[in-house]
Amino acid sequence: DYVRVVHIPNFGCLDADWASASVANLVALVGRGNCTYIEKSALAEKYQVQGLLIYNDGLGSDRIAPLQNVRNSLDTNIPAFFISYTLGMQ
Repeated sequence: DYVRVVHIPNFGCLDADWASASVANLVALVGRGNCTYIEKSALAEKYQVQGLLIYNDGLGSDRIAPLQNVRNSLDTNIPAFFISYTLGMQ
């Protein structure tokens, strides 16, 4: 089965970003920046997504590849992955 991916506007750091899209039971795609990964994960869980993809911001050649060794210290129940800027734009 496939799960639809929905883009969350404005970095996904505010409730308003998540409330503007119907995301329950979908995978959320958000850009890196403006708040911590922990804050993004907490909001993703609050809005009942099945998974969270955070893509790099592409602001420099060193910010294209996915970040590695990123750990979420928040005890959330959803999987979260960091992906490349290129994949995020696709």
